[in-house]
Amino acid sequence: MRFRLSPAKPAPGARRARPARARGGGRVQPACRIIPPAPPNLHHVALPVSDLRASQDFYCRRLGFRRLWAFTLAREHARELFAIEGQCRFITLEGGWGRLELFSSRGLRPRPVPGQHVCLLVSDRGRLLRDLRNCGVRVHTIRREGSEIAFVRDPDGHLLELKPDTKEE
Repeated sequence: MRFRLSPAKPAPGARRARPARARGGGRVQPACRIIPPAPPNLHHVALPVSDLRASQDFYCRRLGFRRLWAFTLAREHARELFAIEGQCRFITLEGGWGRLELFSSRGLRPRPVPGQHVCLLVSDRGRLLRDLRNCGVRVHTIRREGSEIAFVRDPDGHLLELKPDTKEE
């Protein structure tokens, strides 16, 4: 005996579901699965800031990043890609783990999202935390399962977790 599989029939009077739309008007293909040859690596994280100079100073002078370059994104691209009116200025910083893009635009008011944070692997975390406290940066620590988790906020209130990059700490 052979069985034939056929698509389920909707109940009488039921409306057919319309395919979801992706941003930009394209259709989402729910059954489409892409398997890349290798998992992607994280290239950078972008954070909105209110003052590029103050943020660059914090990340470079306090946390050891170095400035790679700066550029301006034209108004039409800022609107289309980021829903930002006006030109958008970017500064790209490099750390040991990757890159951080800071961006700002007139009228942009960065608001940290609850729970959202960036975790940075740092060497000699104990010394870094002491230095940050000496510079007036508030360090919040949480003891958990025999270890300590440390957090600081940047000038715009973005939460940064500082994690030791060795098992010694």
